[in-house]
This record gives sequence, structure tokens and C-alpha cells, in this order.
Amino acid sequence: MKVKKEDIELLNQLLSTEIGISISDDKSSMLELRLSKRIKELKLKNVNHYLDYIAGEEEEKNILFNLLTTNYTKFFREKFHFELLFKKIIPGILENKSKIRIWSAGCSTGEEPYTIAMMLAKNDLKYSIIATDINTEVLKYARGGIYNKQKIKNINSEYLHNYFRKGVGKYKGYYKIKKSIRERISFKKLNLNSSFSAEFSKDFDIIFCRNVLIYFENEKKKQVLRELKKTMIDGGYLVLGHSESIDLSIKDNLGWRKIGKNSYQKLS
Repeated sequence: MKVKKEDIELLNQLLSTEIGISISDDKSSMLELRLSKRIKELKLKNVNHYLDYIAGEEEEKNILFNLLTTNYTKFFREKFHFELLFKKIIPGILENKSKIRIWSAGCSTGEEPYTIAMMLAKNDLKYSIIATDINTEVLKYARGGIYNKQKIKNINSEYLHNYFRKGVGKYKGYYKIKKSIRERISFKKLNLNSSFSAEFSKDFDIIFCRNVLIYFENEKKKQVLRELKKTMIDGGYLVLGHSESIDLSIKDNLGWRKIGKNSYQKLS
């Protein structure tokens, strides 16, 4: 089934309203493939029929968002952020408190929050982590904490030994995050295109929101940054993805200072 340009525009209107993202032209082939398959599964005729169908089906909206949100991630991705975390950010926090509160926003299948948790555990630090995503399927995967050999290939033997259990039988070739790490992370569904700050106490020391803002339109990005800021303590830290930044020359973005690559501190 061919997805027309006007169909993409209609879908983008829905996506922008509901979750604040839009599908760019270079992703149109991905959209066409995934959407065509879903429409066939539902035995609908075309995109217009699908849009009529989805209007009254909240669960179908979740399915659509799951189909269209990409989930590339890996353990220890963008290592320079973790170097900054332990050389500069965490020492600064520990000057004033003994327990660190962290939010992994857009956590996908869990590699990011588990990486953070393992590193904190290795350093015998007290911590709590909340990890969120809009995609219910990746959250289910993350809660399970089971990864194949390909997923754990860049994890060193020390971390594998201390924080993973090797699968046997039908799970041979898989590795599961140990309960001592899994139970320290709370996974929950969250739409960043909302006034989400009302759902949290305002006490996050560190927020990782990497490779998420790139999917938002400019006004939505500003909104998300404002909401993130509300959930942080004064002096808290925000870590963005390698291709993301905060334009500090814009009035809306006052109140941040850059402390490292793609990393910012909230000013009091």
C-alpha cells in the first residue's frame, strides 16, 4: 500500500498533537512499511480509514506510537557522558547529599538506566532511578532485563560477572540483569508531550534525556525543556544526546549553564 504525502501530513498532525513528534521525509519509507502492515492486520482499506478507526481507540494510538518510535540504544552509549558523570557531576552532588536521584527520560529497552545503575553500584553509591518511555513494548522489554549476546557485546567481563546472570536451557545465549540492579529502577510510561512535571516531586539531581529532543518540533522542545527543569533541584544536571544542545542565547533557555559536551546545569 502506498502512503501518500497527504497521508503523512495527516499522521503528522495526529502525532504532533498526541506526542509532539513528526515523521520527517527521510523516515517516510519506514512509516509506509510499518503502517501498511498494521492496516492490513486490521483489514482496513487505507490510511483515512485507519485514522477514523484510531480516533476512538486509545490502545491503537499506543500501538501506532510503538510502531513509529525508533528504539536504537546500547549499553555504555556515548561513553564521554559517563566519564563526565563520574568525574564532575556526581562529585558535585555528593558534596551536599548522600543519595542520588536520577531520571532516564526516553529509556527505550533499558540499556541506559541499567548502565547508570551498574556504574553507581560499582562505586558503592546510594541511588534511585526512574526510567520512562512512551512505548509500552520497550518498557516491557526493559523491565525483564534480558539481553542477547549482540546487546551485551561491549560490556566488560567485570560488569557481566557482577551484574548479569547467564542464561541456560531455552535462555542460552541470553543474559539477565541481576535483581539487585533491576529492583533499583522504576520503569513507567510517560508522554513527554504533556505537563509531566506535575507527576514528579521536584528533586531529580540528574536527568538523562538523550536522543529524544531530536524528534520534537522546536516549540515542543522548549516545552519539554521547561518541564524537565521543573522536576530538577537547583544545581541539578541535564544530559542530552550527542546531536542535541540548548541554545543559551534564546531567552526561553535562560537558567542553564553548559558544563560539558551536551550537558547542562540548572541555575538556581
